[in-house]
Amino acid sequence: MKNIITLRIINSIGAVLFIIYGVMLAISWPIIITNAFILCVNSYYLTKHFQKS
Repeated sequence: MKNIITLRIINSIGAVLFIIYGVMLAISWPIIITNAFILCVNSYYLTKHFQKS
């Protein structure tokens, strides 16, 4: 993708859905922790981008 912001937003939505999936699997910690980390990284870069604008 040419637009990294769109990619980060889509990736964040996917991470949230996987966190919900991990909770529905009777709390699957590896899925939850990994996707929570991905969500934090995406949130950091999105926040950094929009504060700069």
